[in-house]
Amino acid sequence: LHSGAVATINNRWIFIGGRTNGLHGFLSPFAFPNDNKNNFVYVVDKSTGETWSSSLENFPINLYESLTASNIPFYQDGNILYMIGGYGWSNAANNFKTFSTLTKIDLVCLHDAIVSQSALENCFEQIEDPALVNCGGSLKKLNNRFYLVFGHRFDGIYSVQNPGNSSLCILASQTGCVRAIATTTWNTFFISLLGVPTFTLSALAIAGKNGNVPSCIITTGNFSANGNNQVGLNNCASSIGGTLSSTNKAGITVTGQGGITVFNGGNPNQCGTCTPQPVSVNTPIPNLPSATFPSLNLNGVALPNLPYTACTNSSCVPAIYSGGQVTLKANTVLQTGNYVFNGGFSNAGYSLTSGVGGVSLYVAGNQNLDLSGTVNLTAPAITGCTAGSAMVISHPYISSYNAITLNGSSVNLSLNGVVNLSADDITVSGSSANVNITGSFVSHSITLHGNMFPKISSNPCFNLYESTGAAILVN
Repeated sequence: LHSGAVATINNRWIFIGGRTNGLHGFLSPFAFPNDNKNNFVYVVDKSTGETWSSSLENFPINLYESLTASNIPFYQDGNILYMIGGYGWSNAANNFKTFSTLTKIDLVCLHDAIVSQSALENCFEQIEDPALVNCGGSLKKLNNRFYLVFGHRFDGIYSVQNPGNSSLCILASQTGCVRAIATTTWNTFFISLLGVPTFTLSALAIAGKNGNVPSCIITTGNFSANGNNQVGLNNCASSIGGTLSSTNKAGITVTGQGGITVFNGGNPNQCGTCTPQPVSVNTPIPNLPSATFPSLNLNGVALPNLPYTACTNSSCVPAIYSGGQVTLKANTVLQTGNYVFNGGFSNAGYSLTSGVGGVSLYVAGNQNLDLSGTVNLTAPAITGCTAGSAMVISHPYISSYNAITLNGSSVNLSLNGVVNLSADDITVSGSSANVNITGSFVSHSITLHGNMFPKISSNPCFNLYESTGAAILVN
């Protein structure tokens, strides 16, 4: 038993929480299997080694989940044990998370109830508070004040890689997996005298594919390039939904992990210079961004409905703007939050910057989107977000496609997050140094008349994972 809480009373230990499977693994779903969490409270006599235990499995679900968590900060204050947070499975979240609970345990009550095998629930009191989300920290008391020191918050499946690297092999339904069993039998020698004439040894391995390589460039339609123009990718992939064609020395070059995939059965052999060799698959591109626009702000409060004339400068607030195109009339710093522009948007060459907490801009796909001059926008980095969910600009296809030119000589563009321009045919030209994309860039098509060097983000929420991945050992 490890990573739980321990207290001492009457020369006896009380153990609660933690795990029974030793060092946790690193490949989901084996990192923190539910059947190895500690479902019991133990009392152990230090002198005699005598042990008593009681199960927690019939407790109310919120109390049970937090009491069986791992890496719980705890402190014993006399006959009271305090436990905070911990990491474990949450039915409500349908995922692993770090809990926000503070549990007060009457040790005398708990000890007596376990030894006498009577009800335990009255020995526990619990509250929740977002400030208490912590696992792996230390709870201390000094001068009648409690201090929660260090620790961290981690939500989601634990993996040595990022959230896009979980295996596509689903063991429960036995889909997306390959299983291999190696068996050998040999005749024994001396042991045969004991009635064991042969030994048989078997080994089992399960493999699946991962999705750990994000796609920096995604087109739902065609990609074309000419001359010496290149898209340079480092440890990320390119996903093409239509025709991939380039001439001479133009094309896509991937260094490190990542590949070039042509979806929908497209021809992978029309690229002048593509490294590695593109591959074709018959399936459509998966995991494309949603075209749905939000009605709520980041804090869950409904966005107000405002006329388009209410957004012209830094006084512009997160809202749903309708009635016409929003056109800026001054350099603008947008407040943190969601912005919906139903009639289109143009910064009209004025500087456009996101506030410290980031912004998400949603522009109706059948309306104009114009970005020129200096544009520096970052998506909100929301705690607990999922891979590919951090949208910085969304201009999704509705009924027609728009032409947008990203000319590095006339625009200084820096976008951090998922950029969904599936309503747009993008032409890239001019200086690549002034067009910076960190995350995943989606468009209907890309025509390359200049170089482009998009990068993956260190935040997986800013990246889309379209690749079918590489084979990995699951178990």
